[in-house]
Formats: sequence, structure tokens, C-alpha cells
Amino acid sequence: MVAALALLVQAWPHINNVVQNQYKKGAAWEPRVDAILEVSRVASSGGPFLAIPSGSSFEPVDLAVNDLGFSAFGYFWGRLTGSPADRRVLMVLNLVLLLAACTALFALFPPEARLAIAVVLLVVPVPVPEYRSPDPLATHGTLLLIGVTIAASLTRAWPRWTHALLGAVLFFMHAIRSAYAFYATAALLAVVAFEFARTRDRALWLRGGVLLSSALTLGLLWQVPLKARAHDPRILQQDALGTHPVYIPLLEGIGWSTNRWGIKPWDPWVSSYLAERFKGDAVNVGTKESERRARITYGELWRRSAPWTGLIVGSAALTACVLFQTVVLDPRLLYAYPLRLASALTFALAVGVLVEARRSASASRRI
Repeated sequence: MVAALALLVQAWPHINNVVQNQYKKGAAWEPRVDAILEVSRVASSGGPFLAIPSGSSFEPVDLAVNDLGFSAFGYFWGRLTGSPADRRVLMVLNLVLLLAACTALFALFPPEARLAIAVVLLVVPVPVPEYRSPDPLATHGTLLLIGVTIAASLTRAWPRWTHALLGAVLFFMHAIRSAYAFYATAALLAVVAFEFARTRDRALWLRGGVLLSSALTLGLLWQVPLKARAHDPRILQQDALGTHPVYIPLLEGIGWSTNRWGIKPWDPWVSSYLAERFKGDAVNVGTKESERRARITYGELWRRSAPWTGLIVGSAALTACVLFQTVVLDPRLLYAYPLRLASALTFALAVGVLVEARRSASASRRI
């Protein structure tokens, strides 16, 4: 009963949004939602796979949407129904994913744990109201729950085909928001390592291998329609197919604070910065060429910061180790007292880096 109430509490705000066909302004990144709906509109009229209009032709949606899961849903919706998906359809999709994730979480764990999970879901919204919308952004909390379920499933001695199915779920997670698939994989490996150290059960590695192999196989098969799209004469800019950037966000993350390199946290600025750095034309930040440039540049920044980086990482690692010993192994002062020194040292080094960064930035502005 508590679990059913928790599901209702989580679902009701979504149901209300769907019925009223509206959501909070600013809860979605509209260019991404528009691109997904454009894919569906193109598909409903017999257009090419995962493409959006570009003048009199089409271009890959990859340049507007990094993860293609929702775009693929919009494409098949348009193909199968003959009419394009709208925002209400995407909100229903988010609701279905949420209910499936919560139900799977309850189904996996024993009754004692279900009550604790239900209490959490009663008081903590999975997608916070600020981001409850038709945007894939609203799935982040849902994907987190799915990731926990996938990782914990390896402790269950289910038939291997069930873990192959969970591998398919991991693949779909990657298609929706790839970052959370990577987080789930890390959690999966942590569970396998921990449980193996505890039980020496080699079946854990087999289950994990089946799950990951299934996800990887589907990932390879997914490349088949994408490569077929590359031969569609209606689509332009095949040399600029998109990818989910990793190093671009890392560069922009530096730009959110004062830094010695004068980096700013905006896509157009980073694109221009990289174009100047590599003495070429500016390219879309979602392309593979942009990612290549950002990877090289980001690596150079780490090499320039080596002395400070080594000090902070080393100190932070020691702090984490002492904290683990104090909280998990032995809380006696005999072992705990260095924690104050280690944490203070880490804090002091971090402050030193910030002061040095601000000083360098000020000097750059004066120049």
C-alpha cells in the first residue's frame, strides 16, 4: 500500500502536466525538444532517418541532440502513426519511464527494503518540479533509479537471459542520456567487485559479462541504421555527424570560475577559442572534430597545472582514506586525529589554487 501511494505521489504531477498539456516555463531546453519533434514530423512525411530540415534538404539531428534515444522514439512514432509526436506524447513517455523505474525498484528488493524505498519516494521527487517537462532532462532521476536496479540485479541468481534483457535496458539508457549509462556501468562494476570480495562467487562476473555484452552488441547493431543514413542522398553534412561531447563540458566547466587561461563557459566562445587555437574554422561543439580539439586542449591544461594538481589530488586522496578509516574501520582518536590535518591541508591547497588563479586572471586582464 505504501509503495502504491509512493507511485501515485510521484506520478500525479506528471499526470497533471499531461492532462493540462503544459509545464513550467524554463523546465526544458526548447531547442532540443523542438529538434526531437522535428524528427517525428520528418518521419511522418516519409523523410530520412533521424534527420531535421535544413533548407531544401535535411541534416542529421545529431548536431542538435547529442543522445538519440528520444529522437529515435519520435521517428518511430511518426512512422508508425503517420502523425508527428507532440510535447504531450513526450511527457507521457517520461511518465511511463518513471513508473517503470519505480516498479522495477520495488520488484527487485525484499519487502524490508521496499518500505524504505517507498518512504524516500513519498518525500523526494524523482524529477524535481523545475525540470519536469517533455525534455529528456526530466529522465535523469528516473535513469538513476534504473541504474541502481541494474547494478543490484547482479546479486540475484536469475537466468542469464534476464541479465541479457537488463543489458538491453542499459543500452536504452545510453541512448536516452549516455552519461547515466556510464554511471550505471560504474555502479555495476562496484557491486560485482564488492560482492565477489565478500562471497567469492564467480557467477557475479558471468552475470556482469552477459549484461555488458548484451548492451555492447545492441550498441554495435545501432550503428547499422546510422551508417545507412550516411548513404541517404537527401542528408547533407555527413562529414559533420555529431557525438556526445565530453571534453567540451570540461572546458566550459573551467570557464564557470575565474581561470588563468581566460576560458568562458559558453559554446560559441569555446568553439571560437578552439578555432583560434588550431588555426582553422569554428565548428559545431557537438561534432567529432570539436571533441578532438577539446580533448587535446584539455590535456594541455592539465599538464600546465601539474604541480598544484598533484598536491590537491594527493591530499584529497589521503583525506578520503583517513575518513574511510575513521567512519568504517575504527573511530578512535588514535586513528582519527590526522583527518583534521589532512582536510585542512586540502582546503588550504584549494584556496591557494583559487588565489593563484585569480591573480593570474587579473594579470591577464591588465596585459
